[in-house]
Amino acid sequence: MLHALSMFNWNKTKPIPSGGRCGACSNFCNDPGYLEKVMPGLTSMSSAHASVRADDGVCSLHDRYLSARSSCADFAALD
Repeated sequence: MLHALSMFNWNKTKPIPSGGRCGACSNFCNDPGYLEKVMPGLTSMSSAHASVRADDGVCSLHDRYLSARSSCADFAALD
């Protein structure tokens, strides 16, 4: 389960020299149903289907919520 404080802990992410974006990483999931499951209480404010979420999702490797446009040195291309 995603820890609320990890959403704000950006210091663990390493800068990526030349790799891909999180949205194309095998560790990234932005499925609305999955987000509602790992972030209990999200539906009390709105829904993971909301347009303000854009393409944001969860990195299962770093356990954090971030934009699909983010990147890090641990990028793993989708199969």
